[in-house]
Amino acid sequence: MLLVGAALLPVAVLVSPVPAPPLYDGVGSPDEPYRHTAPAPGAPRTDRPTAATTPVVLAGGRSAPLEVATAEQGPQAALRLPAGALVGPPGARLVVAVAPVDLPVPPPDGAALSNGYRVEAVDAAGAQVPLAERRTASVDLRIPAATNAAVALELYDGSTWFTLPTTRAGFDVYRAELPLFGVVAAVRITDRSASRTYAAQGRSRSPGLVLVGVVVLVAVAVALLARRAAARRPAAQDERGRAAGGGSGGSGGSGGSGEDGLRHG
Repeated sequence: MLLVGAALLPVAVLVSPVPAPPLYDGVGSPDEPYRHTAPAPGAPRTDRPTAATTPVVLAGGRSAPLEVATAEQGPQAALRLPAGALVGPPGARLVVAVAPVDLPVPPPDGAALSNGYRVEAVDAAGAQVPLAERRTASVDLRIPAATNAAVALELYDGSTWFTLPTTRAGFDVYRAELPLFGVVAAVRITDRSASRTYAAQGRSRSPGLVLVGVVVLVAVAVALLARRAAARRPAAQDERGRAAGGGSGGSGGSGGSGEDGLRHG
């Protein structure tokens, strides 16, 4: 049997395609267990979640592209800024930071799956530096375990949670564009009616409130039209009355002239 195999080996080499070197992907590195800012009672013990900072120099008054990611095996948060996302005096020095935080208040439309992460840029004096006009930042958040539930990244601006258009960037990673800096978290959506989206020129309200606003505007418009129509009716009647009165007066005047003429005659 070995002799037969050895005899067939040259034939197999001749008729087989030109071999290519095998592709070696390496050994995958699994994500480490999720590090919570406030682990649940009885949860496995882990290290504290990490923060990340990157210095930025505004060469020519604008920032270069940059990425900031936390240090876990499988970063729990990553922030990417495109060129020109930050502007200021030429040569100004800033710091871009991503830091885990406890959620200021719970999201109204679901349950947070991840830590909160504050993303910000500050100048040398510690003052907040906003994103440049018409610029956004891209943020990735990892959650503790993959899920088939509806998950969205949400942004807290200091007073309100806003649901961001979200895509799945990995097995347990979600991505969204940030219109401004603040606290972000991955949220399992359980009540979409309580979700709010962020509008570029201001805050948009929940879908229910938007519908109520439209109904109110329509009712006000109908009332104004009815009031104008009611105001026109008396005016039209007055005009018709004056026209009728003017016609009668003209006839009487003619009769009077005739009577005067008879007397004079």
